[in-house]
Amino acid sequence: RIEPYPIRKLPKRSIPDQPEAIPNYPQLEPLWRKYTSCIECQICFSVCPAIEIAPDEFLGPSIFLQLARLASDPRDVRKRGEQAFHDGVFNCPICGRCGYFCPRDIEVPKYVIESLRQVSIKEGVGPYEPHIRFANSVMDTGRVVGKIDKPLLEQIPEWSTVKNPKDRVAFFTGCLRDYRLQESGKATIRVLNKQGVDVYTP
Repeated sequence: RIEPYPIRKLPKRSIPDQPEAIPNYPQLEPLWRKYTSCIECQICFSVCPAIEIAPDEFLGPSIFLQLARLASDPRDVRKRGEQAFHDGVFNCPICGRCGYFCPRDIEVPKYVIESLRQVSIKEGVGPYEPHIRFANSVMDTGRVVGKIDKPLLEQIPEWSTVKNPKDRVAFFTGCLRDYRLQESGKATIRVLNKQGVDVYTP
């Protein structure tokens, strides 16, 4: 059986920032297995909505899979996270279509996109500024949207009741109805009341 020769050391001057000890193939195989099963059929490329909408801002799942393979290799010294950032890795909507249609069942969002995003963040180039503001807003308020008008929960009573109700339900407004779509929430309650249903809004 022929196996790759395990290169243990390289002179520092030959490759900048090269690790002193380079893992041999058996050590790297678990990292590569999920990437090298790709047969480059480009089905992921053809079903990607980001490619359809903004082809100049997102290179596609198959390209990022190759970048993820390189980023997982400790012998690689290029800043793959920075490369992925500029190639649009944060523009992926994580819809999962690429993984769903992949004939080799490669979970691209999990093993490719998310891993490259983590590498980008470690290299200090990601995410985008709007993503940071969004994350900070969630951390500060516990909501995915900020308050603009008076929230729905401050405009309606806890119980909206009718005479001789046929039933009763709990209505969870969620962030959007509470902070943005208040009229939609009120309309939902009115419809339920018209049907003889008491509405509890916690």
